Formats: sequence, structure tokens, C-alpha cells
Amino acid sequence: LMGDVESPLTTKITLLAKYIGYMGVVAASLAFIVSCIKGLWIEGDDPKDLIQYFITAITVLAVAVPEGLSLTVTLALALSSHKMMSVQNLVKHLDACETM
Repeated sequence: LMGDVESPLTTKITLLAKYIGYMGVVAASLAFIVSCIKGLWIEGDDPKDLIQYFITAITVLAVAVPEGLSLTVTLALALSSHKMMSVQNLVKHLDACETM
């Protein structure tokens, strides 16, 4: 709806999801570069293997993002509960941290 303000949890999840996405791209790029260096220059593989290296990099990216999203929610809730604990609030249910 227009005019709705995002909750703090939504803001944290969005920010952490972006960071995890960037880290996934970095990991995939690193995997591709290392595979190219190792395969083409060190072991002398056929340049046709570039396709396999690229597929491996895409797989790393595809696995990193969904695995990171559940981690994002867990981290956001843990940070919220830690913040509540630092101000000496008693948190019995972790879902109470979402409203913070």
C-alpha cells in the first residue's frame, strides 16, 4: 500500500539480503577466475572448458543466495534480540523482536 512504512525487520532483511547477494557475486566471480587460472594456465586444459567453469560459477551464485536468505532472517532476529537484551528487556519469544 502507498504510504506504508517498512518495519525495521523488513529494512534489516533487505539490507542483509543485498549484502549476501553481493557476496554471492564475489564468490562466483572468484570461483570463475580461480578455475580459469588453474585450468587454462596451470593445467593447460582446453578453452572449451570455459563453459564448465562458467556453469560452476553460476551454480555457486545460485546456491549462495537462497542459503543466505534464511541466514539473513536469523541474523536480523538475533541482532534485534541482542539489542533488546542490551537495554535489559526480557525476550521470551523471538517473534517479539520483529516488532522492534
